[in-house]
Amino acid sequence: MRPQGIFFVNRAFWPIGLPLILLSMKSSLGLSSLLLVLLVPVTSFASAASYFQQGRQAFVQKNYQQAIILFQKAEAAGMERPALVYNLGVSAYKAGDYPLARQSFQKLLAVPEMAELARYNLGLVALRSKDYQAAAALFRQVAEGSGDAKLQDLAAAGLRRCRAEIETKKSWYGFVSVGAGYDDNIELYTDLLGASAEDDWFTEIMASGRKEVGPGPAGLAIFASGFYQRFSSESQYDQGLADIGLSYLAGTRKASLEVRGDYAYTILDGEGLEQTPSLILQGRYLFTAQASLRLKGRRSYVDIQRDDLAYLTGWRDQLLAEFAWQDETLALSTSFGREDNERDSPEFSPLRHSVAIKARLGRRAGLHFSGRGEYRRSTFAMIATSGERQEERVTIGGEISCPLPAGWFLDLEHTRVENDANRGYDSYDYSRNISLMRLERLF
Repeated sequence: MRPQGIFFVNRAFWPIGLPLILLSMKSSLGLSSLLLVLLVPVTSFASAASYFQQGRQAFVQKNYQQAIILFQKAEAAGMERPALVYNLGVSAYKAGDYPLARQSFQKLLAVPEMAELARYNLGLVALRSKDYQAAAALFRQVAEGSGDAKLQDLAAAGLRRCRAEIETKKSWYGFVSVGAGYDDNIELYTDLLGASAEDDWFTEIMASGRKEVGPGPAGLAIFASGFYQRFSSESQYDQGLADIGLSYLAGTRKASLEVRGDYAYTILDGEGLEQTPSLILQGRYLFTAQASLRLKGRRSYVDIQRDDLAYLTGWRDQLLAEFAWQDETLALSTSFGREDNERDSPEFSPLRHSVAIKARLGRRAGLHFSGRGEYRRSTFAMIATSGERQEERVTIGGEISCPLPAGWFLDLEHTRVENDANRGYDSYDYSRNISLMRLERLF
């Protein structure tokens, strides 16, 4: 008799290699999750076999990140066994790297003997990713098409869980981040004024939440966020922000439209600085599962609370068009923006145009890498001289993100800013370097 809760793979699935054991466990979702096929591969690459064995040992010791690295080394050394792909996928699943797990299991759909097992595990990945519709479709295929009774039972249980989750879908989401860093040229409240020529260490904390009102992702939602940054010595630049709003989302997964209103309040050095109500209209269209277009318009009234900065009070209009493309290993986006200002002082009411590009790579050696770049051109009408002040600003940044236990991530980020003004306005020429390390988590 087979032990309760253990699912065995038929030996005929693996003409090369000796099947040892297939572990199972009760996941936090209440489902029996297939974990790992431990195999002894027959390969001519001794180093690949060694990495594979070390990966198995790391998995047994619950060191899933190390197991991923070792299995990837075995793959790079020339091993091309389905067992390796499967074990890599399971290690990624246990480590919370669902894109890598999905990519691995998708490769096994082309292996007839492993297709149904891979499809079931893809259902588990979708379930953990809270894509309940996709998970239900995968579980349904296995429950109706698999020739293995045990796998059918597991898929049926997964399908029941998906239906329950869809009916009682979690209606709130949260994010929290804490960090510390160094700014070598602190900005003067807003880039309309330039930089301070002061440098200092800082700490910051950020949190946000969203609560859906009514069933499903469409409909009303309320949201709130907060941010506070404190400098070690230059306390006059300590800044905080609180934001609250209401949004309405309509449409389908392919095409959607969101209308949002929010109110933001900013403090500087412990005193009220600015209150800004805004109205946002945003539309999104999916051309394919990988490609999308987003259009966004935002109209804000910037109400300055400090008398010495009152000339910055006025309207700000922002438009953005963004095209994005992504698959399991790469995400790219490019955007074009325009900003119009009508402040109390015409000399601080710039017209701005910008273009930006962002890229994010999938996991490499247990890490995520991303980069971004932006070029922005600003034109200020200088009434006193009947001329124009023009600024060109280039921003380049990079980030390395490392997943930690319990859903946390450790991010290392660096941003460089170069701002150049035309002749006669040299005081607006400056550069900034901001380095930041933070811990963050989605809820």
